[in-house]
Amino acid sequence: MIDKNRIGALVLAKSKSTLNDKNIRKILNRPLMAYPMLAAINTNLISNLYLSSDSDTYLKIGSDFGFNSIKRPIELSQADSKSDDAVLHAINNTPELNQCDIIIVLHANVGTIYPELIQNAIEILNSNPEITSVVPAHINNEYNPYRCFFSEKGKFLIPSIKNTVGVSPNRQDLPKAYFLDHSFWCIRRTNLDKTFSFCPWNSLGDKIFPVLTQGMFDVHSEDDFEKTEKWIIENNNKLNYLFNDNSEGVSK
Repeated sequence: MIDKNRIGALVLAKSKSTLNDKNIRKILNRPLMAYPMLAAINTNLISNLYLSSDSDTYLKIGSDFGFNSIKRPIELSQADSKSDDAVLHAINNTPELNQCDIIIVLHANVGTIYPELIQNAIEILNSNPEITSVVPAHINNEYNPYRCFFSEKGKFLIPSIKNTVGVSPNRQDLPKAYFLDHSFWCIRRTNLDKTFSFCPWNSLGDKIFPVLTQGMFDVHSEDDFEKTEKWIIENNNKLNYLFNDNSEGVSK
């Protein structure tokens, strides 16, 4: 049985990035960062809602949606700052999150997200104690590591995997290559007490379970805003809480 009081949501929303303040740019009359917050709220499985940001403006928006504020220090809010460090700061400074068993880490620059996906991730993690995290992911064998090359000193290409003897040139014959969507992470709180070498994102642990998705992405460019709006409209059946008669700020 899932205890919603032992589940927390943590939205990561720094103001500095390659596209500054993208998280508060409006899509369908809502700031981009509203979409992951609304997805978390509408799971009806999360009792502890928090937003980590260096920006008072961002924290005020989070508060308007019912998210408690965690003021992130400047050194953890740079364009190249690591999400893991922000998660650890939030846990160490928030007793309620520290006491949760499961934490949903949401990225503020994602509009392609919906409650059912988060619910599924929570149910999977809750049902199997061996799993350290559940993450949305997609398969793309076009970019399989066996088909990838690096440039050696800017000159010649070398395979990303050294031993490729006997590897098929057909991507459909290769092992499936999974890529994280980075829309959210469903993690165990205890991951943060350990050091894992399996993944560059330590908070995910070393037994990561994928939930397959299609068409999801985070916003990194101007074109992504139009793509996100289109995705939201096309997937309105997964996001009916945005379009009902009591919902403000979204045109039908």
